[in-house]
Amino acid sequence: MEEMSLVQQAHAELPSQQLLAVHPSWIAEQISRLPPALQSAGWSTLPESLRARTAALLPKQAVSRHPSPSLGGMMQTYLWRQLRSPAHVPSYALPESPMLRLLALSKTQLVRFIDFLALWELAPELQLLIDQAKWAQVREQLSLEQQAYLEIVLRWKGPPAKQQRLLGLLSDGARFKRAVHERGLARLASAFRAAEAPIVWHLAHRLDTGRGRYLGEAFHRQAGTPLSPRELEHFMALINRIEAAP
Repeated sequence: MEEMSLVQQAHAELPSQQLLAVHPSWIAEQISRLPPALQSAGWSTLPESLRARTAALLPKQAVSRHPSPSLGGMMQTYLWRQLRSPAHVPSYALPESPMLRLLALSKTQLVRFIDFLALWELAPELQLLIDQAKWAQVREQLSLEQQAYLEIVLRWKGPPAKQQRLLGLLSDGARFKRAVHERGLARLASAFRAAEAPIVWHLAHRLDTGRGRYLGEAFHRQAGTPLSPRELEHFMALINRIEAAP
């Protein structure tokens, strides 16, 4: 990452700046754990752009107070301390890794990336599928963009991959999509080395709490199949594809 001056580092360490990099669902969760009398104070002291993004995730009574400057710094510090991990590493001090490119993606881009990555988990079953009716069901669950990328994945000639038995869930479209997406999260988790745990923390907190927790748990149990060097090459090519998309 680009080297920062001491002044820039000090600014980046401010709780208000740290909170801006976190998905609002994590912050709303922490505010909802405050005593009811303090929830509106907690919300009102957030940076303005974060208040707007967090308001929809909180009950009405928690978003009814005007900002309180006297509580601002203290409450922001409290919320940030509740969120950060004991071994937290600031974004400017993260270890060098090609995976840092993921932190430059928006949440929408990250979700698309995970959905595309999941197709590598679905492909081993599809390569053996001859039932055209099931093929039609699969296509119904994928966007046109995903279908196009799936054709690339299916053409790849690599070692046999473990089948995830995802096609058995096709009768329930929502359950199928969720399972496929979770396999994408697990595959993403498997691409990180142990030393890259701080990057995983930042990435998980760019996502909403549901996806972020799943990613963190998958990383710690290494649920995904480790990626080969050639698979990592495809991984980076997929980042390029997501970055280039409108």
